[in-house]
Amino acid sequence: VFDWARVEAMADVLVEGGRRFAGAVMKGLAERGVDTEDPAALMFAIRRMGPKRMEALFGPGADGIRGRTPLIHAEWARELNHKAVAWVATQKPLESPRPLTVCIGTTDVHEHGKYLVEQALEGLGIVIADAGVAVDPETLVARAAETGADAIAVSTYNGVALRYAQAVKAAMAARGLALPVLIGGRLNEVPKESNSGLPVDVTKDIADLGCLPCADLDEMLRALRSIRPVA
Repeated sequence: VFDWARVEAMADVLVEGGRRFAGAVMKGLAERGVDTEDPAALMFAIRRMGPKRMEALFGPGADGIRGRTPLIHAEWARELNHKAVAWVATQKPLESPRPLTVCIGTTDVHEHGKYLVEQALEGLGIVIADAGVAVDPETLVARAAETGADAIAVSTYNGVALRYAQAVKAAMAARGLALPVLIGGRLNEVPKESNSGLPVDVTKDIADLGCLPCADLDEMLRALRSIRPVA
């Protein structure tokens, strides 16, 4: 049932990569002036740097378009890769004078939905400007502005869909920026006047703000097809 030789070979790759990563982290932090003999200094440096930046700087995988390519994809990532490839195979190419750029971020730490969207859109030739996870609305909009994004996409699951959309619109207004805002995931929120603490659907409220609620990749693609970027 199992090819144990293959399993053991995979384990060897992971262990060797982990050791290279650990060595690169210690060397890199020392070069940046961190006292790696001090556990507290080491902990704070790692915490402040964050996993994505550490992976980008010290990870054992090869450099890729948006970071390092994993030595071995996690099972969830492999599954989502397959879903993205299958979806892309059923779609027509985008008709655009140049590739669209979509700036994408999440309102919380849930990143699997974001990952699927990124893989699917990249499969259609769309450029991803990664704003990260649990990103503040102002930071998301700033990232969109600096990358010249044609649209902003938000993935949300923690019950703040409406107020996050409002904050994104306010941040864009403050910058004089007018971009389509696509929002998908769990579009609900606990009303301030609620006496039950239960979330309610806010899809219509988000649409009334001028944002584009997207229940799935098909709806997202329809919204993106309506964008006509300047060549």
